This record gives sequence, structure tokens and C-alpha cells, in this order.
Amino acid sequence: MATTFRLRVIDVSVTAGAATLGGGEAGATVALVTRSVADAATSSLGTGFYEGFAATHVHVSDGLYDPATPPTPGEWLLVVRAATRCPVVQRLTVADDGGILQVKAGWGSRQAPRDLQAAAVDIVNFKAAKANAKPALQSMVAVKLFPRREFVFMSGTEFHGAGTTWRLFAEGHRNLLRQAGAITDGDLVTLLVCEQRTRRTFVKATGGATAWLVIDEFLKSGTPRNNPNPEVEKVDPKSDLGVLDLYHYLDSVGGASPGTVQEASVFSHAFFDGPILWDTFQDDGSSGGTNFKSDPLKRDPADLDGRAKDWTAGGVMQSFPNLSKSFAGAGFLKTWGCNAETRIGQMIRQAQSKLAPKFARDAPFDFRTTETGSADPDVTSVTIQESMTLAHMLKAEIDPRLRFYNGGAATFLGRRVFGAPPGAGSNFGTKAGSSVMFVNEQENGPIFSFYNRELSAQPAKDADGYYDFQALLQGTSSFPTPTWFTERHRLITKRSAKPTKAITHVRVAAGGFVVRPTADTSFRVEAHKDLVDVGQSGHLFVARLGDFARIIDADGAGNPAVFLDARKTPDAG
Repeated sequence: MATTFRLRVIDVSVTAGAATLGGGEAGATVALVTRSVADAATSSLGTGFYEGFAATHVHVSDGLYDPATPPTPGEWLLVVRAATRCPVVQRLTVADDGGILQVKAGWGSRQAPRDLQAAAVDIVNFKAAKANAKPALQSMVAVKLFPRREFVFMSGTEFHGAGTTWRLFAEGHRNLLRQAGAITDGDLVTLLVCEQRTRRTFVKATGGATAWLVIDEFLKSGTPRNNPNPEVEKVDPKSDLGVLDLYHYLDSVGGASPGTVQEASVFSHAFFDGPILWDTFQDDGSSGGTNFKSDPLKRDPADLDGRAKDWTAGGVMQSFPNLSKSFAGAGFLKTWGCNAETRIGQMIRQAQSKLAPKFARDAPFDFRTTETGSADPDVTSVTIQESMTLAHMLKAEIDPRLRFYNGGAATFLGRRVFGAPPGAGSNFGTKAGSSVMFVNEQENGPIFSFYNRELSAQPAKDADGYYDFQALLQGTSSFPTPTWFTERHRLITKRSAKPTKAITHVRVAAGGFVVRPTADTSFRVEAHKDLVDVGQSGHLFVARLGDFARIIDADGAGNPAVFLDARKTPDAG
């Protein structure tokens, strides 16, 4: 019988990113199984196929493990596991070379990402100088067990034909973290790739920064997509990966290995309500179904995108009780997509321009913007004109937007959650040969200046231009109560060829509002004194085409809606 190889398991400690080899690990489970046994094992979304293999080796001394039955030439899978340690999963091919078993990484499967050698595995083969040398030299396989740590990334899909492959940004971020020393040889990196329905778990392989060994893979539904583009192959809520699968995976980690996730990131389109993985929608009940859109807790089963209500107590997180436990002490969640709500972005930029250099929070300024591309195809444009102050803006516009998806997650998890600040978009680029996403500081200079000043947020911004919403929410405690002033109003003008959709809506400071058909731009605000009460001043809002034809209690709570009848032409104030 050929001389078998030795197997040693070594404990590794990591301090400030630097790994230090320790002594032999005596408490590991070491399994060396044949390829056929390995191929027959299956994975789930939250569990690797290798988790159930029983020990085939016993500890002898100082981390050396001997097999109960010596291996023979062939293809084997080595799995080494220990509590609080990253698992090592390595394909091995064993061959008899002159009476000594030689070992090399990989199988003859031509599955390059699966057949690489893990950076946490060392293989040394010996040959005797003479055939009768005694004792015979033995090959050695050394396995280094690192502290259990994991990085979890999800990538979305491109749903409007732009050709973006979001997976590349997850892989690029992984590569850069490795180059920066943030990912060690033993760390797990898990990618949930929506466009491929796959969950892949990687560890660093020997070689350059882009060499990664796939140690486990799960295909949801068992059937791959024929096309990653949802416009070509429609999204299947039962078969495709969605945001709930991310929650499910983190929940599984939290149950099995709590406190190990260093970062969970989503690379996709996004907006204030969360990551847009597929651009699915919530049923609003208009076709007779359940109105999930208005439900504060329940998700639409056909919706695969993130929603702010996911983080509401009593909602979907009841199904994932261990999710919050998955994160390490300094672990964080990050959404890399946009938060570029046009109106808010322009509001911030105009406030920065019109209120400089003092930026008094109680100084009125006029905000105006025109948006095209309405959700209603019959509406050609929507113009918004508003008289407001920074205090109004902070309380009525910024504060609620900080509490949507990213802010809601930060509050629920009680930890850092990074994302683009309201009003800012994200950009694509490359760094050290890897695809990256970032919030461009030059393009978003006024927006950064606004948040840094109003929320003392400069320390909350990371190197990629994303803000920590936990810190932003703490800054809202400084928001003042807006001063009431009579000129405060909002005018919304919708233009459409259909008379029923061409509507002008005016709301004034007291909360009353008027709706009338959109005509010309003759709406005006006039300052008056002694108009109603002697010595009292205020503002009169004047609109042409109509008189006060009807006043109704619009919401049943005593708040009147005033509708103007367009049959007459005198001004109405």
C-alpha cells in the first residue's frame, strides 16, 4: 500500500487584518469523502452541501488527523469545520507516485472556479531520494482555520435594456476589499445573483486578487433563467431570487453563526423605498385584488423588490427572527443604488443657491421644478411651485425620507446602514481594474454640503460617498419647528390633453386646498394688510377661471376642499 499523506489543521488568529498562525486545532471535524458522495449532497439557500458530512479522521496530536480508512488514488473532497471558524472545502486529486500518495488541488472537471486551491490550504508533496529511503517521506496537506467571518452581497437585474450586469459590481467590491486587506484568506464571500437565480459562496484562492474558489452553489428552483433580462424573460416570483431571499440567507447565518456578517450589500437600482432588484410592483387593489401598496405591513407575494415597510415592527421581519443576529458588532448593511428623487434633489440645490451664504432656517425662498415622464402617460408635465423655508423643508421633506428603507433598517437593526442621501444618485466607474459604484462628490456637491451642514453629517459619509443613515437620523433631533407664515403654499400644475387630468392643486399654510382645471399661469400671491381684520397682515392667493362653486368636507374630518367652477371667469382669491 502506498504511503498516505498527513493532514494537519492549524488555528489562525486575526488582529487588525493581520493573520497569525497558532498551534494545531484539536476540535475540528475533518471529513474526506469521495467525489461521488460529494456530488450526491445538496445545498439549500441557507445551508452548504458540505455541512452534513461526518468525520472520517481523528485527532492524534498538535492538529494532526489520521484517517480511519486511508484514502486511495482518486478524486476526493476535503471538508474541515470547527465552531466559530470558517469552513474549508477543498477538492483534491490523489495519485500514487512510486509508492507515495501525491496530492493536488482540484478534480478533472474543468470547473475552474471549483477546482482552484484555497488560500487557506497548503499542499506539499515529497518524493524519496532513493527507492529504499527510510522512513518514506509523506506529503502534507495543511488547513488553516480562520475566525468565522462572512460578507454577503446581492446583485439585481437590468430591467430597462441598459445592459448593466450588476453582478460585476459585487465582484469588483469583493476584489477591492481583498486588495485592501479587509477580506482574509479564510473569509466567506456569498453572492446572491438575481439574474442567475444563484447563491454562490467563495473563499480566496491562491493567485491574484481576482482568484476566488467557489466552495458552494445553490440554484433556486433548480432551473436557470434563459435570459437575465426581465423584459425578455418575465420575472417568476416563485423561482427568481428577491429581497426576501437576502433576508432568508441572513436569517440562516444569524441562527447558525451569529455575529459573523461583516457587511451585507445590495448592488442594484434603488430609490427611497429600497433596492429595485426587478422593478416589480405592489398590487394597489385597483383591479380587484388585495391593496398591498397601502398595507403598512404585508408584502405583495409577487413583489421581489425592497420596501421600507420591511423594517416595520410586526411586519415581514417576524419571519426572520435571527436576521439581526447575523451581523458582527461593527457589521453594516449598504444599498449602493440611487436615492435620486428629482424633486428633492432640485429642492436641495435651489435652497443651497437661494439661501447662501447665511442659510437661515426661517428665511422663505421659492422652489420651482417641472417634471416630465409622469407615471400617468396622459400627463405631459407636472410643475411644482412652493414657498417654504429650510425649517419646512427639513421637517416635511427630508425627515420622512430619512426614515424610509435605509433609515427604517438602521432603526430596526440598531446599527449602521449606508445609502445615497435623499436627492443623490449613484454612478458607475472602475478602480484598480474592478467595477465600482459610488456617489459622485463633484456632481452632488450641493447635496453633500446641505447634509454636512444641516445634520453635521460629514463624519457619517464613507469613502464611496454613501451616508450612514443611523447617524443622519440622530441629526434630525436638531430640526426646528417651522415658523408659520401666511405666504407658505404649494402649487402643483398638471398639464394634459385630457381636460379631466389637467388639474391645478393649491395648498396653503392653514392646510386648506383648492383644486381647479389647469388654465394659464395667472396664479399669483398678493401681500395684504387690513384685508380682513384691522392691523392684521397676510397673503391672498388669486387664481383666474372660477368662483367658489362648492365647498365639501373632503376627508370626513372637517378639512374642507374648495373646488372652483370654470364656467365663470372672474378671479377667485
